[in-house]
Amino acid sequence: MRTLKATLLAITISAAPVIATAMPINLPVPCSDSGVMNITGTYDEMTGAVNFALQTQDCKVRGYAITGTGSVKGTFKPSITDYTKFDTDLTTTMDAMYMKNTDHIHAVFNLTVKGVYDLANAKFDQNSFKYSIEGTGSTPARIMDLITIDWSALTD
Repeated sequence: MRTLKATLLAITISAAPVIATAMPINLPVPCSDSGVMNITGTYDEMTGAVNFALQTQDCKVRGYAITGTGSVKGTFKPSITDYTKFDTDLTTTMDAMYMKNTDHIHAVFNLTVKGVYDLANAKFDQNSFKYSIEGTGSTPARIMDLITIDWSALTD
């Protein structure tokens, strides 16, 4: 579960190598049980522009089959004074269906990360995260468990 929970932020970090110009991104991130979250789009190191599309492919987490799409847009720009820091202003959206036996949960969420990411310590500053989640289904309490970010995976 940690892989999927951290995916929506971590893909930005792992998909942002130091490059001279915009580059295409095509990154399959494994889901914890099986399948992948495909991340495609572009990242421009000069401007920091991020434009990713998210698409699940046979993704299963904790026995839930997840189908859905999303996006990550904004900036993830290297600092001009410290190459180990990135000024971050990203918005992630996801619209997904989670299905397991009789549980059918539809969730839409938005996550905003605005602050500084320290590459050397693999941490965001403490004031970076804001999110909202809306959902419907037979077990709406499980929505939080399935789609929230595991902050400790990002900040420990």
